[in-house]
Amino acid sequence: MKKLIVITDPAMVPQEAATINQLFDAGLEVLHVRKPGVDAAAVTNLLASVAGQYHDRIALHQHHELAGRFGMNRLHFMETDRANGVPAKQQGYCFSTSVHHPEVYGGLPHCFDYAFYGPVFDSISKPGYKAHTGTHNAPSNSPVPLIALGGINEENCLLPFEMGYDGVAVLGAIWQSSSPVQAFKNIQRCITKDR
Repeated sequence: MKKLIVITDPAMVPQEAATINQLFDAGLEVLHVRKPGVDAAAVTNLLASVAGQYHDRIALHQHHELAGRFGMNRLHFMETDRANGVPAKQQGYCFSTSVHHPEVYGGLPHCFDYAFYGPVFDSISKPGYKAHTGTHNAPSNSPVPLIALGGINEENCLLPFEMGYDGVAVLGAIWQSSSPVQAFKNIQRCITKDR
């Protein structure tokens, strides 16, 4: 099954919790809450405003200590986190990480359930963050599924699957849209139609 993941905008967004609830209502399977620089109190308020039935579909990039409070079992570890050591994986937890170089991908520990890799295309949310030249195809040297990240939108969302990726993660295509939920539905429709 082709995986479609949404990552939050790094900043707090007006009506964000309402939009997140609508995304889940529309069929979103996994949301990554990535809020670097946002304090735990603001992330707590955001999570408290998301319907409890969706908490087990949320992965936390920061403030992992909130997982137990909200019944979440998905934790994301950045490259810097891996350098400091990933905690032992508890039963029932889903661990993810990010990589930006194929040689790193090949050496990932088996504790990760999937990894983001990118940018595959020029980033939408980070102007000037260009795709890795010559590394568009998914590296094939790791035991974990690989999720394409960077510059993915409705027009190109199927290309990563042709390039060997197991899923796609979208950020800018959603949060920079005038209608985030409709943008998600368009990408979702494109991916599910191709299954």
